[in-house]
Amino acid sequence: MKRISRGAVALFITVAGALGTVTATAAPASAAPCQGSCWAGKDPNATICQNDAVTKASATYGTKRVELRYSPTCRAAWARIQSAYGDILVAHNSAGAKAYEINANSNFAWTSMLNDMNLTAWGCIEYSAGDVRACTSRY
Repeated sequence: MKRISRGAVALFITVAGALGTVTATAAPASAAPCQGSCWAGKDPNATICQNDAVTKASATYGTKRVELRYSPTCRAAWARIQSAYGDILVAHNSAGAKAYEINANSNFAWTSMLNDMNLTAWGCIEYSAGDVRACTSRY
């Protein structure tokens, strides 16, 4: 029968303990690495924020519908619109920040995200800068 040296046992315990600590403190993959202002200016469809996004408010102007989207995980908001041709899409928050349309596909256009941590947000359709056609309620 072979004996294991005390040094080998100590090394094993140190490595096992270190691995146990890493495993115990690892964050779940779905957790947001930050909340609120760190998402400002980013494309929601390129982040985890889209995964739990919900429409909190909407408004229509003719056949166009603007939605206020919100991610509880990221605590960020943005505006999204269907049938966006010829209009300006703007998201606002109560701190005075604005985000404008950054991307579009065949069905929707959307703004970058705004901080919505302890703030209110709303989305608007504008015909030209300042010429507001419709806005969602604030959330």
